[in-house]
Amino acid sequence: MPQLYPDLYALPPMRALLASESAVLAPELARSTGDHALHIAPVPEIVPPPLPLLGRWTRLHLARGGWQGDVQACGGAPLPFQDDAFGVVVLRHAAEIVPNGEDLIIEAARVLAPGGVLAITGVHPVSAWAPWFQWRARGTRASLRQPVLLRSACGRADLHVIAVHRAGHVLPSVMTGEGSSLAGGAYILFARKQRIAATPLRVIKAAAVPVQSGSLVSGARRAAR
Repeated sequence: MPQLYPDLYALPPMRALLASESAVLAPELARSTGDHALHIAPVPEIVPPPLPLLGRWTRLHLARGGWQGDVQACGGAPLPFQDDAFGVVVLRHAAEIVPNGEDLIIEAARVLAPGGVLAITGVHPVSAWAPWFQWRARGTRASLRQPVLLRSACGRADLHVIAVHRAGHVLPSVMTGEGSSLAGGAYILFARKQRIAATPLRVIKAAAVPVQSGSLVSGARRAAR
């Protein structure tokens, strides 16, 4: 996996953009429930939003060629979690730092519980922030993702996109934008897992009842003569 420019997400403009994202993420995810949520980000300093109805966050970040944090895993391997494990999954600028953002979305959909919400954030490639980001990320394989392509990837992963927002100031700035912004530097995509969980039932085969000669089907009446 590529290693990001060390100070990229610690720069004051990026911290302000992350704060603007949080102002959009928190109310959208406030009603989400479940025992566990997953937060994936480039660095551990990016923290998940406080969600009172969720049990706890499992946090991963990129370091030393793999995922570190609450668990450790190889960067090229599937996420080390069971299917349908999390009520919420947040990919916070994670699609920018992996070789294939669609593969990460597919893995996020796999570990997301049916009816759960996936949130994806990143620097919008069609914004005034894009040249600044590419300059700061020079020498790395970090790349910006088009939200329209992420939307298509969500569809292929059986995720229904429910909203796409922009956040932050139009130009790279140390000021925090409040809520959504039509031309902000960040995008926030929300999608819901459509597949419904099915509880397997034990099928009991009914015993065949022999039909006696001359008998009637249950509920039938003999014709009057």
